[in-house]
Amino acid sequence: MTSAWLPAMCLLACWLCMSAAAAEEAAFIRVSPRDNRYFELSDGKPYIPIGLNMIAPPTENLDLGEMAGWVKSLAENHGNYIRVWLSGWSLDIENRKCGEYDLERAKRIDALFAVAKQHGICVKLCLEHFRNVEGPANWATKPLHNVANGGTAKTMADFFDGQPSREQFKKKLAWYQARYGSDPIVFGWELWNEVNCVAGGDTMAWTEAMLPELHKLFPKSLAMQSLGSYDGDWCRKTYERLALMPGNDVAQVHRYLDCGASYAVCKGPVDGSWRRAGVLLAVSRRPGFLRYAENCAFFIGKMRPA
Repeated sequence: MTSAWLPAMCLLACWLCMSAAAAEEAAFIRVSPRDNRYFELSDGKPYIPIGLNMIAPPTENLDLGEMAGWVKSLAENHGNYIRVWLSGWSLDIENRKCGEYDLERAKRIDALFAVAKQHGICVKLCLEHFRNVEGPANWATKPLHNVANGGTAKTMADFFDGQPSREQFKKKLAWYQARYGSDPIVFGWELWNEVNCVAGGDTMAWTEAMLPELHKLFPKSLAMQSLGSYDGDWCRKTYERLALMPGNDVAQVHRYLDCGASYAVCKGPVDGSWRRAGVLLAVSRRPGFLRYAENCAFFIGKMRPA
């Protein structure tokens, strides 16, 4: 009797292992192939990201300080998503020398992932945000990339357009891929925070070059770029170009409460405009941003006071 059941038990064990592997695979978030205006998990279940632009832990401790509590509180209030800056001061692995990566900072990213997994929160990873390589270091200036300090660029134009800087950025992407590339906790990889706010260089051509690299290194994760506040006609052409760009999986809008903006939607209450879907209506009537975004999911990436 025991020997008769053995083949069946072996088949059952194999099926359970295959089911477990399939369940793990299903954890990755993608643009729905059935309706590409929306996200879903790879098993077809819907995924609607609800969360915050949390940026980075306010401490250098591995316990993440207050941020662990923020993630817990978000989950308790039915959130499932955060955005962080990997270039934020407490997470930045490239903080001493261009091309040199800090394993202690990487452990802090590991700790963030562990907290996110504990509470069922997916994490969008924004790779960079700086706007200058000249001058003293501050939140927007990263002089370690300057050739005078052992970097690859003399200016931001040199950083975006120069081949040495592009190759160095690809090496950094490969480093992240080796450590985090197959982790389903990653919502997606975002190249830069509001790249059109950087003066110097062809940032859109750089984006066109880097999006395929993201897809090559992180084939199971979303790839995207972000732009500054969509608050006037001045940025429509850039938003249109990005929305139509091959490899950009997500058409996202950053929106600020800004009384100086030319679009009226930027001057009203954020919660009120969201509740009435005023943001989407205003954007789609400008005219037709959503018409440009037909091939990728639409996402409100950031809403905050200016």
